[in-house]
Amino acid sequence: LKELSDEFFELTKIENGGEELSIEDINLSNLLTEILLEQHSWITERNITTDFDINDGIVIQTDLHCLTRILNNLMSNTQKYTADSFGVRLKQESDRVILCVSNTLADSTSLDIERVFEPFYRMDARTAGGSGLGLYVVKMLCDRLGWSVSAELNDYHFAIIIRLDKEELI
Repeated sequence: LKELSDEFFELTKIENGGEELSIEDINLSNLLTEILLEQHSWITERNITTDFDINDGIVIQTDLHCLTRILNNLMSNTQKYTADSFGVRLKQESDRVILCVSNTLADSTSLDIERVFEPFYRMDARTAGGSGLGLYVVKMLCDRLGWSVSAELNDYHFAIIIRLDKEELI
């Protein structure tokens, strides 16, 4: 109950444009690697196959709190719904950075791809915990930071793609 209460409090702050953004240089490659290392226990416990491809040295200008919340929400979603494989790609093209977090699903028929960013939407409420706010918060924070976020579903592979345009790059 406390966790849900905290989520609602933070969500209200986000929706109301709450806190001022504190823009600073962040090494996204390093932060993402650290967060992925924190996932080690559930990945090994469940014998999940991983495919991580993270370009080194990608530095962006953004709010650390928002970025960390986005990445943690993506990891939480992945932990809840990954069937047997989980992948992360971070690439810098000439004028943008693309982050893709993907995983396999045990049953993709219960996922409505058009609704994944809606508040309280959960793929299958019977099998996974959570409030259904994780990807909604990801979308709200990406919007606040001026990033685009989308979701794709191909067979049993689900992916969240975040694109940062050149003004956020160093």
